[in-house]
Amino acid sequence: MITVQNDSPDTASVRTLYSETIPGLFVEEVLRRVHFSMQGGHFHESIELYFLLDGARYYFVEQETFLLRPRTAILIRPGLIHQTSMPGDVPEHHRLLLQYEKEPYDRVLRDLGYEGFEAFAGQYGTAVTFDEAEWDEILRLLSQLKTVIGSHSSHKNATAHLLSLALLVHFAQRVDEAGRSNWKSVPDSPLAAEKDSIYSRVDAIAQYLQQNSSSQIRLDELAERFYLSKAYMTRIFRRVTGFSIIDYLTFVRVRRAQELLTHSDTDITSISDMTGFGNVTYFERVFRQKTALTPLQYRRRYRKM
Repeated sequence: MITVQNDSPDTASVRTLYSETIPGLFVEEVLRRVHFSMQGGHFHESIELYFLLDGARYYFVEQETFLLRPRTAILIRPGLIHQTSMPGDVPEHHRLLLQYEKEPYDRVLRDLGYEGFEAFAGQYGTAVTFDEAEWDEILRLLSQLKTVIGSHSSHKNATAHLLSLALLVHFAQRVDEAGRSNWKSVPDSPLAAEKDSIYSRVDAIAQYLQQNSSSQIRLDELAERFYLSKAYMTRIFRRVTGFSIIDYLTFVRVRRAQELLTHSDTDITSISDMTGFGNVTYFERVFRQKTALTPLQYRRRYRKM
């Protein structure tokens, strides 16, 4: 969900230029001229492919922050926390995103020689910048895709899936050429001072939480570890990620529990201990709040052993 932060917002400042859905694919193009941030970091089971057409954005993904500029795109694999925010004091930006569902893209990616939906997303989940010629081709494909989805052709879904797949493949080819990158590789950034003072600290905190989620973590001890006051630490973490530190840690623990429930025979009590919840009753209550299923129900539904 998007929250626009403006005392007197008007429709001219937030324009949804395009928004359409067909089976397996959602496409949305938005131009914003106001300050806004996502209401809480969010995650979903689709692949998100985000193209920045104009402006600048920071994109926090899991425990890493990317600086996006025009001609930049980023792919978010399923299940990752992500959140965009505004760099500096210039809120205007123009972006277009696609969300791909597992069906029909898993089957089609396998037909093309990739290992499937999840493996593709895991391999190519990063940000890249296109040169002008490549970007012109991206814009051409995006324009064709919007035209096709809006048409009344009896073959529009099949054609739209082919065009959206071409965008995925172009992105993957660019990643293979350029290698993985993040905000640190962006040259001559006028935003580097703000980036180093806030975002790199949040990246480090998020990485520490990921690596130590099974341990008992106290906010005052965490703040001391990173040489920050607790109030400042919690404020900048929420600003960048959209989560409180406790909510972020809970998400990491629940996701680890999901992995253990689907890929191991470990009993529920042991999973509670291994994921940092400790008390099994508390674990079951939190897990159900986050997934709408008890741990046992989740295992029965999604078990892959």
